[in-house]
Amino acid sequence: VPGTAWEDIYYRAVELARKGGYAETFMGLAPEKVAFVGHGVGLELDEPPYLAPDMEFKLEVGMVVAVEPKVALPGVGVVGIEDTYVVRKDAAERITNADRSIIAV
Repeated sequence: VPGTAWEDIYYRAVELARKGGYAETFMGLAPEKVAFVGHGVGLELDEPPYLAPDMEFKLEVGMVVAVEPKVALPGVGVVGIEDTYVVRKDAAERITNADRSIIAV
């Protein structure tokens, strides 16, 4: 929703991971944990602002954001998904058209 701080989305993702029992492995294993759960989309692959702590930027209508949470499963691998959204007036619109089924590789 426009006006939401980027860091608030990060903290919401961390809280969901904690509630799901994945706090220790969310976004990787220490000390190699990824410091953000998403980023702006534009000219670079991962460009600011980031969905990370201390990112007080506010979402604005028309911004494009990639959200890419991951969970490490020690001894197994990593599970992750990345979706791209456009911030609309009342909500974010998912524009990723990939199937969201789990694919084992």
